[in-house]
Amino acid sequence: MWSRRIATWLPRRSAAAASVRSLSAELRLSRERLGQPIPLDEHACSVSMPMWDDVVGYEEGCERVKAALACGYPRFVYHPHVEKLCASLLSRHLKKRPSVKPGSLQCAVAPNFLSALRLRDFLLEGTRFQDDDVYVYSDDLVNHRLQMHVHGVMYPSELAQKAKAFWQHTGEVVSSRQAHAAAAQLAENTATITPPFCAEHRVHCAVASGVTDDAGGAGPANAFEGLRESIAGFTGAHKADVHFTPSGMGAVSFALRVAQEAFERRVKAAEKAGERVPPSKQVPQAVVFGFPYLDTLKLCERPELCPGGSSFFKFGHEQDLRELEALLKRAADPSDPTSPVCAVFTEFPSNPLLRSPDLHRLKSLLQEHDVPLVVDDTIANFANVDLFGVEKGAD
Repeated sequence: MWSRRIATWLPRRSAAAASVRSLSAELRLSRERLGQPIPLDEHACSVSMPMWDDVVGYEEGCERVKAALACGYPRFVYHPHVEKLCASLLSRHLKKRPSVKPGSLQCAVAPNFLSALRLRDFLLEGTRFQDDDVYVYSDDLVNHRLQMHVHGVMYPSELAQKAKAFWQHTGEVVSSRQAHAAAAQLAENTATITPPFCAEHRVHCAVASGVTDDAGGAGPANAFEGLRESIAGFTGAHKADVHFTPSGMGAVSFALRVAQEAFERRVKAAEKAGERVPPSKQVPQAVVFGFPYLDTLKLCERPELCPGGSSFFKFGHEQDLRELEALLKRAADPSDPTSPVCAVFTEFPSNPLLRSPDLHRLKSLLQEHDVPLVVDDTIANFANVDLFGVEKGAD
């Protein structure tokens, strides 16, 4: 009996040992994949961090992890093509200013001129630097010949962390494709970050989807129009009301600016009509209702982007609705110093907790106070939830 048990146990032990060896080999292979693009594409927007300590190391700024990253999520990690474009614009600029001390200036890029101006103002806000220290640089070769409208912003090196914060929180980024095209126009060699077959795979996918880089193919304008019509069809909106931003956070920051500008117009109209608007009621705050994607909260908390500050109702439940109602009443009272609200931001459902606020009650409350409701439907997608077609939906 014992011999039969041993005979049965030995193969199992051998199989288990082989499984452990296989797992160990797989873990070693996984370690080698740290930092590789996901997918294996020149314009990948994610990166491999196969081990838990890789993720922890990234969050803690570990040099081992940072040095291994070929790319990363575009708002968190500057893509190599973006870095190349920044270096090229800075080099071209410094040739015209030989008196500038090497290393004292850095360059950030913006997808358009207005975005570059916002970046400049953001960098100057709350710092010791003057207007002449941070300025927009446009290269005619890029902007006029290629019509890329990419602009550089030159700033003192000590503001690099703040420049990265603007890139991350506003989402006003230059894509790797846009940077690659602009750098190529400047005759810069852009090193690939993936094996050659990956680039071929990307071209194959582009051709299969009807979008190519050839002049005779479907151009960007046609692609954008097609997307506008498709999104308008899903949402019931007019295609002229469909706007594109470089990133998801770009859409959130765009909505915040629109709400702030609309509030400013209302204040000016009231003053023009002879109404006195107290100083405490001239700069609005934003409200975040429910625990959101963290950068949405950070966007509303930054004084450079939301001077009136923000109020955060982290649960988005019944009690928070009552407290929001009390806040709106105080904001509407001219004798109360509470800042008025330019917009309320929420998610449906929320990321990452998957909680859904009562949009009907929230919208009814905001309509009473003439405050727009901004809903981020990233998780559900506008094709799966109807936020415009219902009476008490998003603005």
